[in-house]
Amino acid sequence: MTSPSVAQLSSFICVLIASAKLCFADSAPVENDTSPDGKLKIVVEDAKNEPFSLKIVSKADHKVLKKLKMDLFDTDNQHHDVEAVWRSDSSAVAVSIEFGRSIIDCEVFVRIDGTWENPSFNKGQMEHVAAKLNEEGGPGRAYNEPALWTNDTLKVFCTGNNEKTYATTWRPAGSGKSLHLELVKSAPASDDEYADAQLNKAYFEVRSRLDPAGREKLKTEEKAWLAQRDKIKSAPERAQFVTERIGELKQRTEGNSK
Repeated sequence: MTSPSVAQLSSFICVLIASAKLCFADSAPVENDTSPDGKLKIVVEDAKNEPFSLKIVSKADHKVLKKLKMDLFDTDNQHHDVEAVWRSDSSAVAVSIEFGRSIIDCEVFVRIDGTWENPSFNKGQMEHVAAKLNEEGGPGRAYNEPALWTNDTLKVFCTGNNEKTYATTWRPAGSGKSLHLELVKSAPASDDEYADAQLNKAYFEVRSRLDPAGREKLKTEEKAWLAQRDKIKSAPERAQFVTERIGELKQRTEGNSK
């Protein structure tokens, strides 16, 4: 049997690369795409001539563990964006999907008995929250931005056209086809609460990009920073201290993505 020539091998590799580009013609960057344990990744891509899809993918073998079609998403729209908020044990993730300037949708995925499920928010409860945030006849606006997992609950900041923001807390409830997200708490969000949620998101995004040694170093650094923050008595100074830390953490992820 004759061994393939270098030219034949090169042609074969080029065909494979070209095929891959055709199968996954467009993709959107996902902020904080990798799970805390480094084993999973959120991917948004467009298979040729199909709607965009949001996928949970195993990084080890590239197996698609869950797929959700996003008919309205468009990677060419500069106002369309995707960001993931992972639970610390990597068993759940909330994904904020920005559709233009007036809608931020939230999709939640929870791993139950090894299978990824996509529970929806309790419709009646979400409508009740939305009623507090929107004035009749005002512009259409719905921002449902996931912010923080605490054990088995998810905090979501909800904003409507009256510019009020509510901090809502949700918990997976039910099982099988009845699995859904149940509202646990809903109240106007404080500035400190919102800032702490943004800080937590920035911290875990940096952490997800580090090796074990880097994570331990970051953990030690964060403990020292928290000790400094807690010594600050002035509310404005404390807020500025937190804002600067969020900016610093975000710069690290932007630097790593280049």
